[in-house]
Amino acid sequence: MQRGWYIILGPAKTGTTVVARTLLNRVTPDGFSMEPVSRHELEALRGAKRIGVKIIFDTWREQLTDLTAVCAGNEQAGVPTTICLIRDPRDELVSRLHYFAYSFFATRPTTEEQRASWVRIFQKKEADPGGVSLLDMEEELWRTFGEGFRPPPELHRSYQQFVEGLRAIPANKCHLLHYEDFIERRIPPDLNRFLLGPQLVHPLEQRVHRSGSKGAWHRFFTDHDTEFYNRYFEQYLTTFDYPLVRNVEIGPPVSSHTGSAYVARLIDEARASYTQASGQKSPMS
Repeated sequence: MQRGWYIILGPAKTGTTVVARTLLNRVTPDGFSMEPVSRHELEALRGAKRIGVKIIFDTWREQLTDLTAVCAGNEQAGVPTTICLIRDPRDELVSRLHYFAYSFFATRPTTEEQRASWVRIFQKKEADPGGVSLLDMEEELWRTFGEGFRPPPELHRSYQQFVEGLRAIPANKCHLLHYEDFIERRIPPDLNRFLLGPQLVHPLEQRVHRSGSKGAWHRFFTDHDTEFYNRYFEQYLTTFDYPLVRNVEIGPPVSSHTGSAYVARLIDEARASYTQASGQKSPMS
C-alpha cells in the first residue's frame, strides 16, 4: 500500500459510505476503490499515489492476514491512513434489516407478490411498533423467503479483535471512529483534517442512506429484542461502551418514511437493476 492512501473500514451498515465520501471531498485523492474484495485488487492500484479505499469487513473475514497487511503497509511504500468505524450493532442490525431487500431482489427474478409480501412485513411493524418485534420480522422473512439478514456473532467478535490488533500501527495512521460521533459532528481532533465537511452521499449511492440517525434500536426493538440482542452482542457492546438499557425516548420513531416506503423504493431499484443486468423484460411493464 502507498503513503497517501486512505482506508475506510467497517462492517456493513456502519456508515462506511458516508464517511468515505466525506473524506474524499476533504482530501480529494486521485481515485476511489469501492469495496474491493481481495488484496489482489488493491495491488493493481499500487501505482496510485493518493487513493481512497472503502472496505467492508464482512467480505474480508476469511482474509484477515491480507487485510492486516493492507492496513499496516510497509517501510518502502509507507503506511496508509486507516479509519475503523464502530457503530452500535443493534442500530446496525436495524439498518441491515431494511437494506436486506436490495440484495434479495437484485440477485434473482421476483414477482409483484413477493414485493408486496416483503413490504407488508414492515407495514405490520409500523402499525404496531410495540407488538411486532424485530425477531418476529426476522422469523417471517425466513419463513416467507428462506433467507436471513442477521450477521453471525463471530463477525463482530472478529472485527473487535482485528481493530485491537491494529494498535501496533503508528497511532497517527490508525484511527477509531464511532459512527454516532461522526453524524453528530463530534469529530475527534486527530480526524478533523479528514472529516470536517459536508456529510454527503454520491447520487448513485443514495439507496444506502436511510435515516442518518443514531439510537433507532431503542424504539424499533421490543423488550424481547433487547434481551436477546444484548446477549448476542454482549462483548462488543461492553468493549465499546454502548448502553444495555433501552430508552424509548431515544432515537427516531418507527415510520413508513424510513421503513416500508424506503424498502419499497429499494426493492423497485433492485428489481430494475436485476432486469437490466439479465436483459429480461421489466417486471413493471
